[in-house]
Amino acid sequence: MTQIRKSRRTEAKTAILDLASREERLYTTTNAYSANPLTLGYPAFGQAIGGGYYKLDVVAPAGANPATFTVTATAINSQLKDTACAQFIVNQTGKQSSLNSAGADSTAQCLN
Repeated sequence: MTQIRKSRRTEAKTAILDLASREERLYTTTNAYSANPLTLGYPAFGQAIGGGYYKLDVVAPAGANPATFTVTATAINSQLKDTACAQFIVNQTGKQSSLNSAGADSTAQCLN
């Protein structure tokens, strides 16, 4: 079962990079990032994505100088048992990281 949970992490990593790419495309035309899911081509944030093992959220503070965003995929449903890699994160610089279920950095374990 552990291998299945590990394989599902790919879904989260793909989703955060896709959303980050959408943010960058938006930035090239508006000089701003957005936390509005419709602007980025999603019906809503905070809902299950793909196979239903993660949910996506984005924070993009309006008026921030410089403009920033943080995209997070958080484990839900049966993926909550993957306590080592509970969240996958990417920001506007492309920096990727991961947190375990206790909120501690697990980047070395989950993104390599």
